This record gives sequence, C-alpha cells and structure tokens, in this order.
Amino acid sequence: MRAQVKLACLACRASKIRCDGRDPCASCISNQRQCHYRASRRGGARRGVRYENASRRDDRAAASTPSSSHQSTEITDAILGGLISPMSPFSILPDVSDMDGLDRGPETAEARQTPIDQQDTAETSGSHDSLVVRAYRCEEDLLDGRANAYYIYIHPYFPMLPQPAIPQYQDNPVPISTQSTEPDISQLPFWPTTPLGLALMAILALIPVLEDPHPMREQAVRLRRSYAETFARAALKSIQEFVEDPNHHAASLHSSLHSNVPLGLESVLALLLLSLYEYCHCGSRAKMRSRANLALTTAMDMSLHTVSPEAAESLNAKRRAWWATIFLVYQSSISNSVAPIILADDPRITTPLTEFRCCLEPWPLLVKAQDALYKSSCIVRELSEESNARLSILLRDRIRELDTHLVALTAESDSCQCVTNQQGAEASATRAMWVIARAFIHTSRIKLHRLRAFLCHPFLDDYHNPILSDDMSLRPSPRLSSTRIAEIEAVFPFTEQESTTTCLKSSLTISRIFRHLPPPNPSYSDSEFLVPAAYARRRGRGRPGPLPYTVCCEVESVCVLMMLLQRVRGCSFSGDCMSIRFLLGDPRPETEKQDVERVCEELQNGIEALVAALKRGEVFDRVGCLAREVEGVYNAFSDRI
Repeated sequence: MRAQVKLACLACRASKIRCDGRDPCASCISNQRQCHYRASRRGGARRGVRYENASRRDDRAAASTPSSSHQSTEITDAILGGLISPMSPFSILPDVSDMDGLDRGPETAEARQTPIDQQDTAETSGSHDSLVVRAYRCEEDLLDGRANAYYIYIHPYFPMLPQPAIPQYQDNPVPISTQSTEPDISQLPFWPTTPLGLALMAILALIPVLEDPHPMREQAVRLRRSYAETFARAALKSIQEFVEDPNHHAASLHSSLHSNVPLGLESVLALLLLSLYEYCHCGSRAKMRSRANLALTTAMDMSLHTVSPEAAESLNAKRRAWWATIFLVYQSSISNSVAPIILADDPRITTPLTEFRCCLEPWPLLVKAQDALYKSSCIVRELSEESNARLSILLRDRIRELDTHLVALTAESDSCQCVTNQQGAEASATRAMWVIARAFIHTSRIKLHRLRAFLCHPFLDDYHNPILSDDMSLRPSPRLSSTRIAEIEAVFPFTEQESTTTCLKSSLTISRIFRHLPPPNPSYSDSEFLVPAAYARRRGRGRPGPLPYTVCCEVESVCVLMMLLQRVRGCSFSGDCMSIRFLLGDPRPETEKQDVERVCEELQNGIEALVAALKRGEVFDRVGCLAREVEGVYNAFSDRI
C-alpha cells in the first residue's frame, strides 16, 4: 500500500496535483520546474472559533453541491446546442452594464468579486504572503524609453502607435508589495499625468509580475482589478479635461510618451485602450461601443479621416490612430449587432491605410476581413429573425456571392507568408495582425454556414443557439419555427454536408491559428534577447497571453468542434456511420473505424488547443470567466461522451 504523503511541494499545491513528497518530486522533474517545500502550519487540535467556522464552511459547501451539479448539467446541455446566438458573433462577453461610466452597480460588483478559480487556500498556498501589483518608475518605462511595456503587451495585437522612436528594451516593471487588496496610490513610484499613460496602466495593471508566486489567487486578482479600475476612472476623467483644454491640440506639441505622436491624439488613443478594457476585462459591450464611438467622433473632429501630407512621423501617427479607431468601431458594432457609424469605404475617408513596411502589409486584408464578418452577421440575422417577412430568393445570390468572396480572402491570406527573420515591435505586429485577419475570415465562414450546418441537428431540439446572459450563465434562445427552417433550407445555396464541411475546416484552422499565435515576450530587446529563468518556468497560469479581443473566434470554433465530436462519436457507438461518411473522407468499410478515430482525435486536439488559448486571457476578468466556463463545459462534455 502506498504511504501517505504528508507534505507536498509548492508547485504541486498550486497545480492541485498529487505530489510524491520527494526532493525534487516526479511532477517537477517531468515539467522542468524548481521543486520547493514549505513547512506545514497545520497540526494540533482544531477547536474553538476556527473549528466552528470551518464546520460552517463545510456545511455551506455540502448544501450548495446539488445546485452546482444542476447548473453544470444545464450549461453542458446548452453548449451542445450551439453556445452562440447566430445574430451576434461577438456577443459572447455579457453586457454587464449599460451605464456610461466606470462605476459598477451592486449586482455587478458582487458578481465581479466572485472567487476566481481558487488556486490556493489559506493553509496550503501561502495566502499570508504579501500581494504584488505591477507599477512603473516613469513614463519612459511605459512607452518609447528605457522599457517599452506598450510595445510588449499591446502593440503586437493592436498597433495604434508608430514604431518605437528609439530601440525597444525588455519590460522593467516595479513590483509593489502590499497586504491590502485596496489601491493605495501613495505606494506607487509614478502616477501618469496624461490620458494615454493612465489608459495604458489600466490594462498593464491587470498583468501579474514574475515576483507573484500565486498570481491567480482571489486576493491577487482583486488587487490588480482594483488598481486597474482606479487607473481607468482617472483616464476617463483626464480625457474629459484633455478635450476641453485647447492648449493640448496645438500642432507643435508632442506627447511626452512618444516623440512622434502629436499631443492631441492622446485622447483618441486613450479611448481606444479603454474600449478594449471594457470589453476584455469588464465584459461591457455597450461601453466598448460607447468608448469606440467617442474616439471616432473625436478623431473626425480632428480631421484624422482626411489627413493631408505633413511630416512623415506625424502623418504615420495619425494614420494609425484613425485606422485603429475604425477597427474598434467595427468590432464594437458587430458585438452589439448594430451597423457601424461609418463604413471603411465611406467616400469621406481619404486617409491612407496603415503601413508597416515589413514583409507583410496586413491592414488591407484586415479591413476586408472585418467587412466580410459584418456582412456575414447581417445575413445570419436576416435568416434568424422570424419577425421579418418571408425570405427573399435574392438572399441565395447574396450568400453565394459572400461565400465566394470569403474563399478568395482565404486564398489571399494563405498565399502570403512572412519569410524573413525580422524581429521587433513592427515585425511582431505585422505577423500577429495577419493571422488575426485570417481568424476573422474563417469566423465569417463559420458564421455564414453554421446555421445551415446544424439547422436540423438533433442536438438543437432542446437548445437552439444558446447565448450567454448578463450574469455569465448560458440560456437557450428561442428555437426557429418549422416554417422558418423550411425557408432557410429552400433559400440557402449549400447543402447541410457542404456547410458542415466548411465549418469543420474553418474551425480547425482557427484552432491552429491561436495555437501558434505567440504570447508577449517581456524579455525581448533590440540589443539582446534574454529569457529569465523565472519567466521560462511560468508556462501556465498568470503568464499573459495575446490581447483577447478575438475571444469570439475561439468560442465559435469550440462550439462547432464539440457538436461535431459528439455527432461522430454518437454515430460510431451506434455502429451507423453512413451520415458522417463525408467527414471521414468516404472510407472503405474495413478502415472506417480508423477514420473515425482519426477524426475524433483531430476534433479533440482542436478543442483542447482553443480552450488553452482562451485560458491565456484569464488575467482579464470577463475573458477569464468565459474561459473557465468553457473549460468546465468541455470537461463535463467529455465525461458524457
């Protein structure tokens, strides 16, 4: 009989896995981690108030078990039906507030303080250790100076600023230790004085530092959240003061953060960062759209849409600010299922597209990809809303024309690849934005075909296209009537098998895209390339991933792959694979089982890659909630199949 291990190493405690008690333990050896032990504080008689409180906690946990199990079953059933409303491909994050401001209501505040995946407990993971939050010494550490936090964490995935004016250096944050989860500005070595600096800190404060041994415990998350909200409120107030001060719009003034950025652009750029903050962290689609539209109005007041030839540096900064604004206007409009205030091909726009002057120029493809995604959403909304009149036969031509256009965009995105070894902020942004454009193109194809592919699927009998409600729980949306289903079948120019194959290919492509999309590299420097041992060891929780505004693409694909996996396995268990032979490549009877196993493995690998990609954005509250929910649904889903 195996002896009981009385003490586990810190790494096994944090991961909640079995430790063999050796030094080093087998788990740390296999995962190439440093193995450390801490003396246990437990022991002695457990009496008095602490013992009574522990008993009460156990009673509450026991009482909540049935409801938790019931909720998990409901969520699993819901995601098997589709997870996402066909009317809004970007409506995954819940709209938690419609108020224009950063104050949260009581219900929202309570929801946001829900413990985030209890990685550590008071007795097993050092909850009495000091909490650590990210800070910086000066503006040069944020942007375009001794350390370039913006160019590490934001620019590769949302390049709204020109290239660095001086060489890029590795991240150099200051870890601030505290015992309280409430923000204390007096502890910070530096407080930004501009809207852009404050908005940057609202996002950077959410990223854990290497010095935090347990970055995802509840207290650490709450601390980072409180500082981020403090910076976001200050940024919004600073923007209002900035816009009202005419001295900030003088053409001769430049931002203290970047020598090639006019000072007047800071209000636009800060609003763009706050728009991303509202979507990724707060989960408010309405506020995301409000910030993006305000940035658009401010940019047009500054005539950024009609930029005239000026100094090269200033022209580049204005071009990037304008097209970054258009990018977020489209994103926020699609997520809210409304038309953009201005379209990318509006004749009033004469500002040239952003250029990187690298091996790829992704912005033209990105604009076309976003426009195609918007058109796909419009068509699916027209198909799904039964309040509309009977479907016009002309819709068939529109669907076929859009699909042809998407196929051409797919070929364009696949034919051009960056073949140079160029490094740096601009090269990273070029490659990342190109693959994000590819993700949007394939999401558009999934959005266009998914309704037809799973229109008559048995999994939709009880849950037809479930959506996420405002409290992050899944709920089914109304089912389509038999009349509307018959109309869709008559109008849609593709068969169920053709649409299913399209969804399968695009979903697997998206899984590969996000599997290989590189995370930020805090150790990069134009003069040297160093990988600190502490950063190299952090492979899991707390290591920041790409800016997660593309979360819609991942969840769309997870939904499709899980439904297909259940369909294939169900047919395999029943012994009747005739209905899925087109997914298997029309196998011979003697190789049918091998093909089923191959397809199941491909689907499962794709799902797991997408779940891992979602979890990389967990430092943002709402994306983290969604990642944990999808992971839980997949685990329950795997048990059922």
